[in-house]
This record gives sequence, structure tokens and C-alpha cells, in this order.
Amino acid sequence: MLDVFREGAKSWLSKVFIWGVAFTFVGAAFMVWGQQGAQRLVAVAMVGDDEISRADWYQRTKAIESNLRTQLGGQLDPELLKSLNPSSMALDALIEEALMRREAMIAGVDVSDEEARETVMGMREFMTDGMFDRRKYQDILNLNGYKPADFEANIRQDILTAKFRSLIQRAVRVSDAEALDVYIRDNQEVVVAYAEASDESLRKEISASDDELKEWYSKRQLEFETPDRRMFRIMTAYPGSFELTASVSEEEMRDYYDKHKAEFETSEAVEASHILAKVEMGAPEEADKAAREKIEKALARVVAGEDFAEVARQMSEDAANASKGGELGKFTKGQMVQAFDDVVFTMRTGEISKPFKTPFGWHVVKVTRNIEPGIAEFSQVRELVKIKAKKAKAAEEAEVAIYKAAEGATVENFAQKAADDKNLRMEPLILSRTNSIPDIPDSKEIMSALFSMERGTVSKIISFDEGYALLALDDLVPAASPPFEQIREQVKARYISEKARQLGREKTEKIVAMVREEKKTFAEAVRAMGLEVKTTRPFSATSLRGDKSEQESGQSSEAFAMEKGDVKSIPGMKGYVAILLVDRQPIDYSLAAGKIEASRQSLLAAKRDKILAQVVSQLRKKAEEAGKIEIFEKMDNGA
Repeated sequence: MLDVFREGAKSWLSKVFIWGVAFTFVGAAFMVWGQQGAQRLVAVAMVGDDEISRADWYQRTKAIESNLRTQLGGQLDPELLKSLNPSSMALDALIEEALMRREAMIAGVDVSDEEARETVMGMREFMTDGMFDRRKYQDILNLNGYKPADFEANIRQDILTAKFRSLIQRAVRVSDAEALDVYIRDNQEVVVAYAEASDESLRKEISASDDELKEWYSKRQLEFETPDRRMFRIMTAYPGSFELTASVSEEEMRDYYDKHKAEFETSEAVEASHILAKVEMGAPEEADKAAREKIEKALARVVAGEDFAEVARQMSEDAANASKGGELGKFTKGQMVQAFDDVVFTMRTGEISKPFKTPFGWHVVKVTRNIEPGIAEFSQVRELVKIKAKKAKAAEEAEVAIYKAAEGATVENFAQKAADDKNLRMEPLILSRTNSIPDIPDSKEIMSALFSMERGTVSKIISFDEGYALLALDDLVPAASPPFEQIREQVKARYISEKARQLGREKTEKIVAMVREEKKTFAEAVRAMGLEVKTTRPFSATSLRGDKSEQESGQSSEAFAMEKGDVKSIPGMKGYVAILLVDRQPIDYSLAAGKIEASRQSLLAAKRDKILAQVVSQLRKKAEEAGKIEIFEKMDNGA
């Protein structure tokens, strides 16, 4: 099941557009404060009857941004991030997944309880020493406001999406001829002679008078223009900050418990201990027999009167629980594998099972308590109540503090208002319309309010995902191009760089013309331009995917489309380069035969992604034409 579940996540694009469960729900959901409760009910889009919540959209955006940073070596320029528009990518991905789930259900695809459990139990976030840790699972969900049923419903949706992808992609095939073509394309080596007209070396040939610089600047003033900006102060109230100092009394905890009893509803549960003899699924019959014999010996000792816990300490192979006498604590149906539940939930308090097998091996279990469904007693969930009550109180205190600060606030007393409560934060900023507020991931609403304010005024309270904000607009800084004298050196640097690049292009294009039209040799043409001929080591398309810093300037993908003896002028990272294709190395077909399978898999992944993208595009077009997609949130870049 997990192999199917992970299909389609092999390429960079599929990882960005179609996210997997482990990252979206475990990685992103658990690092975001306050995404439960009412926030989860706010829809940003509808796909038929399926709602896409603001919280899911926000989490997916953060996941995409994180993946982009990873792909770019940890660096992500704000302007590049803005152009990539992760929020729009996230919404597209969520809409497309909803469409795939709808189509999967129409096709009769389903997800069993066992598949959902296997997926959850396979997540490393919930494991201890390589084994699923039920207590860790429950603790993580409790601390983040999830019930197992809600979390597993999300898991089920992702599995359904993965099954649909697999259904579409399984029909894709790659022939031997196609695979060989890909191998040749990726592995045939070429040799290139080249001459580099680097910008750096050509800058010294460029000179410019002030008159020339002024004339150049006059035509490009808008390129140096600073956009209109706002000089303001932002006061923020984060519930998380108030939580550090918030305290709740026993009476407040009981009051929270009484008003939110539904949050502490419990399902039928048991408390039990077990002894495990491990054996892998599909293990040889001898190994299975040995494990069963071990568990029968353990049971015989217990039946003979030995303490169950002591036998578990000595014989159980469950590393996480053996030292605790095999105690598993309390668990509900669905938290263990089906085979385990089928036995334990038919037993009574004090009863000891016969040996039985699950995917983990052979077990014998002792049920120490049966727990009927209902509302957990306050004493049983006191610590969880304390955490929830503290979060709720911190949220209330943050709201009270910002409203108190906003009452009678002016630009003159704004700083004092912020200083009156140590949990409030105030920061002065100067930002343009395209900027975002530092440390506030989704600050579009705040920026929109800022640019609708008048100078010298204080905004209304703005609620955002993480808390509240109040703005004081101190001044307007209009868009302007600075005078030439103020940025003369900056203009000169830009001018020289542009002219050096232009000169490099002229030199390399002249080399090409001399070879093609004047029939000069490549070496003669290069020397005529005052440059030097160099020759690359043999390289292939595969080698170009390696470390860019080790590539020579003449090692370019452009060469693979050229004929032997052809010349070309191409832009490079350091300047323009004239290249000559010297040779194509012969293919060693005996070597290709052993490596063609990798090429087949590479092409297969690409074809699968392409087919899936086409199917999803058709589904979306059809849904849009039928009015089945409704988007409530305006995306950046006009999306």
C-alpha cells in the first residue's frame, strides 16, 4: 500500500503540486498555531461539495515554500518567491486533489480502514525505535487539537488521491526504442571548443563620461525608481506570547472542561499488556514456527502462575514496552492493527488471550481494564484540559490586550500603548505594496489595510492567522527616481555591465560569422577577436546535472542539438561564449544494455507526470465549465 501511496512523488513538480500525507498533515499541520477550531471552517474554495479550508491552504503554502527552499539550497529570494506564487500553487494543488478524489469515487475506488491504519502506523513521526508508538501518536494529536478520526479522515483523502494517480499512471508504458533514445540523449558525450568573452574581462575596455552616463540614465530612470512606500509602526498581539505568562486556576480548568466536554469524548477503549515474539510478514515457515513456540512458552509460564509483567520483561521482543512489563496503556479501536483489535476488544478485564498473530509477529495479551465509551472524567484528562484552557485564556487575553491598546490610540501615544502590556510587540517598518510583513506569513490583509490608510491615522484591529495587529501610519514615501548625482556610481556600474555584455555578444557573434561566412577556422576567428580557444572535457547531459561550479563555460546543453563542426554564440553565466562542436563520442551499446533500465524509469516517470497533468487539466476544465469550482480568495499575481 505504501508503495502505491508514494507513487507520483518522484519528480520535483509532482512533489510541489501533489503533496504527500507525511509532510502536509504531520509536518505542516503541527507547526502552525491556531489552525483548528473556527479557522478550519473558513473555506477559500469549493470543489463541488468539497470544502478547501483556509488552514489547509495555509499549511500547503508553507509546505511548498519549504520544498522550494530545499530545492534551491536553502536560499529563496523574496522576489523569486513572489513570482513563483506558492499560495496560488497550493490552491491549485488542493483543487486538483479534490477533483481526483471525486473522480476516484466515481470510478469506485475506495480506501479501507486497514489501509488508513497501515499508512498512519508507517509514519516515522509516530514511531519510537522503529515501531509505531500509540502514546506518541495520541499525544501529538491531542496537543494539536486533532481527534484520531479527523486526522485519519485526512489520511484517507490523501490515499484516495494517490490511488487515482496510480490508476491513471499504471497504463503508461515505455518501449525499448524509447528507452534507448533517452539513454543516448542523456549519456552520449560531446567535446566542445569554446572562446569566452567574459563580462569581467571586458569591463576594463568600457569607458564612460558623465554626459554618456546621464543620457543612459535618463532613458532608464524608471528602472532605478523606488516604489511608493509607507512608514508605519505595527503592534501585534500573539496568543502564543500570552500563553507564556498565562496561568489557569483549578476552577478555570473545570469551567473549560464543563463547557467543552465534547472535546474529551472517549470511544470504547481497553488497557492491556502484551508479550511479543517478532516475525516479519512472509518470513520462512521455520521462523514463524519458532516465534509461535516462544510465545506459547511465555503463555505457559503465565498460566502456571508467574506474573504476566515479569514474563513480558524477560521474553517480550517489543523494545518500547517490554521493560514496562508489556504495558500498552489505553487505546481505542483503530489505533492498533485490525488483527490486534479483533482479539483484544472481545476480551474481558483480567482475561489472557491465546496466542495470535499480527503483521508484527505472535502475541499473547492480558486485558487489565475495559473502558466504556463516554466523556472522560476531569481527573483523567486534567493535563490536557490545562493545556487547552491555557491556550483559550491566552487567546482571550491577546484579544483583550489589543482592544485595550486600540481604544483611544493615536500616532502620538501608539508607542506608549504598546509598552503598557509587555506581551504586545511593536516594530517600525518602511515597506512598499509588494512587500510582506516580516514574521507574518500571510500578511496580504494587513498590507491592504496599510495602503488604504491616511497619514497620521491608526487602523482598525486586523485579525490574522496567528493573532491581531494594529497599525499607525506615520508617513507616505512617494515613488521617485533618485537624482543622478546621488546614484552616479550605481548607474556607472550598471552601464559598464550592460556595455560589457553587449560587447561580448558582438565579439562571439563576429566569431560565428567569420567561421560561417568567411570560412576561417574557429581558432583564427577567436584570435582575431583577441580571445583564447579552450576545449572542454567530454561531457553529457547527465554530467551537466551535477555541480554547476565545476562546469566549464563551454559545457552547454546547446551543444547537444548542434551538428559536428557547427558554431554558435550563446549567453553564459559569466558572459557570452562562442562554441564549436568538435566531436560526438561513440555510444558503447554493450554498456547501454546494462543501464537502459534507468533511462526507461526516468522516461516512465516523465510520461506518467505528463499524462496525469493532462487528465487533471481536463478534469479541471470540465469542472470549471460546469460551475463546480468556486474560489473565494483572490490570489497574488492576479491568479
